[in-house]
Amino acid sequence: MNFDARLFDGRVTGSTDESKTSQKYQARIAGIDLSKAGALRVATGLDLAGTLSGTVDVTLDVKDAAKSTGTIELQMKDAAIRGGKVPIPGMEGGLTVPPIRLGAVAARGIVKNGRADFGTLEAKGDDVAITADQVFVQLQPRLEHSPLNGRASVRPTDAFWKTEQVASLKPVIEMGLSTAKGRDGGYGFQIYGTLGKPQARPMAF
Repeated sequence: MNFDARLFDGRVTGSTDESKTSQKYQARIAGIDLSKAGALRVATGLDLAGTLSGTVDVTLDVKDAAKSTGTIELQMKDAAIRGGKVPIPGMEGGLTVPPIRLGAVAARGIVKNGRADFGTLEAKGDDVAITADQVFVQLQPRLEHSPLNGRASVRPTDAFWKTEQVASLKPVIEMGLSTAKGRDGGYGFQIYGTLGKPQARPMAF
């Protein structure tokens, strides 16, 4: 089946091909406006912004996941978090997230041995630098149910802490993320959950 869809001011084109032994997905993504994707707000608790583009070329082996192959390449331009709230274990009501400019975000994954390993996953913006490693998705026939694992480091800039919207929240943020602060001043997070509902918990490393 071929498809060509207009989605959130962008476009997704590609094809799917299913047989008794495999499921093949090919797609080209261009100009998706994340600020209009309500499902992301529900899944993450964050109000996201930015323009998403990229390609997906994945073949899932139904009988033997280890035989699944493919690549996933995604880029976001002018990515940002415009606010929101995320649950933090032991913190009642969760952590209020202020506006954060993420800048350019790049992710590249290779599908092999039944999972997608993202060797490249980083964001470089005016407010923070984010790097992630050991991130992988254990692929399932229904992709949104695929388990997600990895870790990420978030390093706010000095300028970010001094902004009017953030300065008053700094004590609360530092208290809520006290278990995540590393010696380099960055904050570590364990990534878990599923592809359809990603989650993160503070964890220094």
